[in-house]
Amino acid sequence: MRFMIEYILIRLSKGVALRALPRSLNHWLIIISSTIYSLPQAAIAACALFLFQVILKFKLLGSYWEALLYSSLA
Repeated sequence: MRFMIEYILIRLSKGVALRALPRSLNHWLIIISSTIYSLPQAAIAACALFLFQVILKFKLLGSYWEALLYSSLA
């Protein structure tokens, strides 16, 4: 789970996806990425759920990763 969050944050921060997000979501992604290592497990799960919702809503990843996210949420 932590690896997937890290990968998503890295991908968002390097690509066009971060610039395409509304400013408020961009702000929250920066906060989440800067505090991810200091959070307890429950907070990491909440952050992951938020990130998955953002990614799926704005279609920020390719179809393979979206399918992987759908299967991990089920």
